Amino acid sequence: MLTKDESSFVCEALTPMGVTVMANTYSLAPDVHLDVIVRQCRDFVAWAYKNAHRYGGDNRRLYLSGHSAGGHLAGMMLSTDWEGDYGLPPDILKGVTAISGLYDLAPLQKAFINAWLQLSDIAVRRNSPIHQRPPHPCPVIVAWGEEEVDGFHWQSERYLEQLAAWGVPAERLLLKGRDHFAACNEFMDPNAPLTQAVAKQMGLI
Repeated sequence: MLTKDESSFVCEALTPMGVTVMANTYSLAPDVHLDVIVRQCRDFVAWAYKNAHRYGGDNRRLYLSGHSAGGHLAGMMLSTDWEGDYGLPPDILKGVTAISGLYDLAPLQKAFINAWLQLSDIAVRRNSPIHQRPPHPCPVIVAWGEEEVDGFHWQSERYLEQLAAWGVPAERLLLKGRDHFAACNEFMDPNAPLTQAVAKQMGLI
């Protein structure tokens, strides 16, 4: 659910730091399959790389973050072969922040939503970041709210373990007092731990 218009608040603390923020809108399930959503997001990142200069951005310093469904998609962007699939430099992403995401989609197959997600075993593996080794690793922040339900804690910790096993530099960030929906609200506060971690990853502080 939601579009870039409802997500534009994430620029509030970052823009004053000199960051050009580009938010994405993609098609939603069940109108399209998850494969299509992942492809659209990869297309957007490739577009952002080619067009960042038009908005005052620097494509040599491209960082990506996403919350909830966007946290999952951030993991999928990390696993993209930008050189092989898009003819772009393999290291276009300099850092990724995945917030409150699902990184292993297998549990969704047993949930009621799979009646419209229609995830097969092959699609689950293809679209689970925990099974997709990044071809060109960059620093990753895995963040989630302290007050989230147990599943998000488990998903985040398992993803961190897998990133470490792959040799990907990853930071664990538990957001104190935040539930699933409040986690990304930290981007409205320049002094919030999430904003500070992202700013540090980008070399701004």
